[in-house]
Amino acid sequence: MTSPQVISESVIEPGTGKAIELLQGQILRVEQIEGGQCADFNCFNLHDYKEFMHCGRTRTVHGFHPTKGSFMWSAPPRERAMLYILEDTVGRNDVLFPRCSAYVYEASYGFAVHTNCHDIQAEAQREYGLTPDDVHDSFNLFMCTGVDADGHAFMTRQTTKPGDHKGFQESNHQDRPPAAARSELYAGVPKYADRGHRAADPALGRGSRDVRGRQAHRHLWR
Repeated sequence: MTSPQVISESVIEPGTGKAIELLQGQILRVEQIEGGQCADFNCFNLHDYKEFMHCGRTRTVHGFHPTKGSFMWSAPPRERAMLYILEDTVGRNDVLFPRCSAYVYEASYGFAVHTNCHDIQAEAQREYGLTPDDVHDSFNLFMCTGVDADGHAFMTRQTTKPGDHKGFQESNHQDRPPAAARSELYAGVPKYADRGHRAADPALGRGSRDVRGRQAHRHLWR
């Protein structure tokens, strides 16, 4: 078996985003640079923006914390496996908590202006003709969450280390068209972290709630 070849690698700065195309056969790797980061990740069908990774469907199939061996699913009526989680050195991710927004920061914390997940993703996907109305909830990479005895969701500080990573591959689902590309991906920088984090190429960096994080970084293999 041929070793994967790195096609591209880049650092994603906190509070920024960029859309990258993931083609069939390519692998996206999202990696921690210094550890302690969370990353918001989104994906759309490159040829049909109405098909996108759906947290609710993914949560129903794989539970609250999908990890290695799980798929990212789109919603009905398409309801297809879009991406496969090929590797996960941490085993902690979240599909419980929604993306943050300007309203959340103003209503909950009194910040009239604050960088937020929704606005950063909206800007990142604009180059594909998508609008703020097309933003959807993210797959929260490296985020540690749970549900308490009273049924309330909670999150705790995660403890990832430099080099911890996730690997994603476009799913070769039998119902998908044989086109070269299926998905457009978004990977993000820290939500609450105070150090840097990396991601692998066919992905896109999305902003963080807490911009103390230094940088995020991505690579792409085939």
